[in-house]
Amino acid sequence: MPSVFADRVMVSTATTGTGTMTLGSAVSGFRTFQAACTAGDLPDGSLVSYAIQDSGGAWETGTGTFANSANTLTRTLRRSSTGSLLSLSGSAQVFITPGALDLQALETPAFTPESASFTAAVNNTYGLTTSSGAITVTLPASPGAGGGSILVADISADAYTNNVTITPNGSDNLYICNSTGTLNTLTSLICDINNFQIELVAVSGGWNVKVDAR
Repeated sequence: MPSVFADRVMVSTATTGTGTMTLGSAVSGFRTFQAACTAGDLPDGSLVSYAIQDSGGAWETGTGTFANSANTLTRTLRRSSTGSLLSLSGSAQVFITPGALDLQALETPAFTPESASFTAAVNNTYGLTTSSGAITVTLPASPGAGGGSILVADISADAYTNNVTITPNGSDNLYICNSTGTLNTLTSLICDINNFQIELVAVSGGWNVKVDAR
């Protein structure tokens, strides 16, 4: 289900801990979730993308379901400053905002779903589901520079548990830059980060690897 968005919605919350938030009053210059609901911008029961900012620079992004009568918002983590749901201090602020995944989805072509090992084809986009087990993606022979690309993405957020292995064809290699800009040559690549997205661009002798770990 895609997230619902509403303009200028930002409130305080006195909730503590990692559970569902009770939404408070509007931050100056903004409006409450309930006001957005009354205006018809945010239907009761909507799934929204939110961000939380708390004391000490702590932050969290995620999705949650808004309940108008209870004035609450559930929390499902996307990312945070701690790597897990924040234990809220009681003085946090929460607001509706698109996250990176929401914006990237606007530009991402439709995925071909795959849940088992397969051989990819050039100029295709694959959405990988590894909830049932690890997957090996075998690449076709590289058509050389300018010959196209392949996009693979973990759409089930299970790659950390059940890895995805990308293997080139025959004598082809994978080429990837490390954090210092050094180009490394690989004979296979194991992807173990949830929600990763990798573009493989055809070059002479193999594939350049462009990683987006979300």
